[in-house]
This record gives sequence, C-alpha cells and structure tokens, in this order.
Amino acid sequence: MYTRYTSAVTVGLAALSLWLAMIGSASAATISQPANTFLAIYGKPNINAKEPVGGGLARNFGFGENMLFEASTALKIGLNILLTHEEKKLLSEDAYVGATLQSNLTGENNPLALAIQFVDLQDTTFGGVTGAHYADTYDRPWIMTICAPKAEKCRVDPRFTVGTGPDVKIEDVSIDANGLVLQGTIWGTWVNGKAGAAPCIKLENPPASAAADQTLFDTQGGTVGLAIAGIDGEMCLISANNDWFRIGSAFNEPAITIENR
Repeated sequence: MYTRYTSAVTVGLAALSLWLAMIGSASAATISQPANTFLAIYGKPNINAKEPVGGGLARNFGFGENMLFEASTALKIGLNILLTHEEKKLLSEDAYVGATLQSNLTGENNPLALAIQFVDLQDTTFGGVTGAHYADTYDRPWIMTICAPKAEKCRVDPRFTVGTGPDVKIEDVSIDANGLVLQGTIWGTWVNGKAGAAPCIKLENPPASAAADQTLFDTQGGTVGLAIAGIDGEMCLISANNDWFRIGSAFNEPAITIENR
C-alpha cells in the first residue's frame, strides 16, 4: 500500500514548466515545490535548452512526472469506483490509476494534460459476481485533461462555454468487466488539495452540455450501443515519483492545487 509525502506544490496550466535544472526556463505555468520541480518533457523541447530532449530525430522519447491515484473507501483514500449498467453494478473497492504528465507546452488558459498508462481495478465485482476486470491502455492511452476549479479561462471540451462545465475529461476509456466491454468518455471534478489532504478527482455523470456520445457505451457483451446509467467514485493522488510519499517517519502532506494563470 502506498502512503504519501511531499512539500508544497502549485500546479499551473498555461504551459507546464520543464525541470529548470535540466533544460532551462519555461513560460508562465509551473508544477513546483521548494526542493525541485515536477517534470514534464514530451515532444517539443524548450527552444533555449542546450541539450535537446524529445522531439524525434533520434530523440523521440519522453519522460515526465508519474502520478498514481487510488480509490478505496475502506482504506479512506477517495471513494470506491461504481458504474451502473443495465441495472447491474460494477464496483471496484480498490482501484489504481497511473498517469504521466504529458505536455510541457499547453498554451495559455488550456487544461493540464495527463496520459493514463494503466488502470488496475482491484476487489471488483459486476452484478455481484467476482472476476477479472481489465482496462485497455495499450492500444490508446486514456487522455485526461484538467482545468483548475472554477477557472474562468479554461475548458476541457470545445463545446463548453469558457469557464463552464466539468473540469476533468477522460477520453479513450476502455474497460472489460467479465466480458462486458465499455468504451468512451468519463467526466469528473478536480478537488484541490489542502495541508494534510491529497488532491482528488471526483467522477460524475456527463453534463447536459456534453455531446450525446460523450459517455461510456456498451460495445460488446451486453446491449451494444447502450450508455451506462451512472458513474461515481473519487480517486486521490498517493504518489508522484519521489515527490509524494512516506519514508519511515518522514511524513508531510501539503496543499497541491491547480490554477490557471
């Protein structure tokens, strides 16, 4: 089981900062803490960098801060993930979601981007039946976009009016529950952290302003084409590389917030 440690962090969204000690300065938004800076290097490197990183031409690799979330009511880390489909409940009582900071140049007022690399649904039942449950993140990583809570100049979907709608959107979702395959989009709300509490993502039903096809649908194993009836749960950050965890007696949980600048 993971536990948590870090010092104060501020997450900004105009353009993710590169690790300054490695490749030089970056523009307005940063993910930082006093000891070091969260790392996000994917694709285009900083033009002022002396050592190029990523961007193809035999440098086509990327690396960024890994962010691990967990959802478990029993462990008091967020809330269990619950899906309702055809009057059956898909309940995961200990879910892990691993993502990586994806972009170091998001643009002013644009959302933060994470690529979800794996989803592990532990202690899961569907319709009361225990079985293996899978999430496909290999063919296409789930893409999570996040705006700051109550941001006035950010949106996670182009259909939304700026400053309205949910502030979390997860696309390219694919889940196999005992042969039932659900695919599509998940929505949520980002909850900023505070001293002693981790930041979390509350899952929620699609907003009225979303397109009709922006939810999870049955694509195999049930009534194909039928949307889920509901989704609930809350997943909270438990680890971010060596910036958010506990070693021995060292333990500190600060505020981690997202803001648009």
